[in-house]
Amino acid sequence: MKIISSSKIEDLLKETVRSFRNTHAFPPFWICTRKEKVDFRSSSKEMVKQNVQLAIRLAKQGHVVAIPLIFYHCQQDYEKSIPHEHSSNHYLDLHYNILLIYYSNGIVFERYEPNSTLLQGNFASVLEGLFAQFSEEKISFQLFAEKGLQSSKKDKLCGHHILYWISQRLKFGKKVTQFEFTQRREETYKKFIIFAEEIDKKLIRN
Repeated sequence: MKIISSSKIEDLLKETVRSFRNTHAFPPFWICTRKEKVDFRSSSKEMVKQNVQLAIRLAKQGHVVAIPLIFYHCQQDYEKSIPHEHSSNHYLDLHYNILLIYYSNGIVFERYEPNSTLLQGNFASVLEGLFAQFSEEKISFQLFAEKGLQSSKKDKLCGHHILYWISQRLKFGKKVTQFEFTQRREETYKKFIIFAEEIDKKLIRN
């Protein structure tokens, strides 16, 4: 299976969430993970600001917004770089995460990291501050789990993983999905592989 390109991830996400009522897929946010200055890609900052504010307005109305996050090494092009190419100057290597934005006793930004957060240091708090600059609302930043499903097999299919997670998270809710992804990892990974194979068939057709 191949890595899903940034040009395909938005369309695949839209298709994945299409059947869920009041649920929206937004374009990816590119985030440079250089430790000295984590930031959105300069050319997209205005888009990020507008979409964060729109997502918050929609969440207040009972809608849900899903946004892919593309972490990259700043000057490198995601498609031309080597996935998981290590750099000690960055919090993360080239990688996908996903945000789910909704209202639950306040605005919630729930992040799914398909791999592991255990070696990411204070990246979660840095990321929180990055998004908070665009909102006057108090936002509750929540991490779905310290370890995602990708960490169990160390594959390189982070794009497939975020699509699978969002499909399960929207269908079954947070508690059930957390149980499946943390307590039944082996069984859930087998289901993920079936899902990933279907995604690859769509990529071939398109």
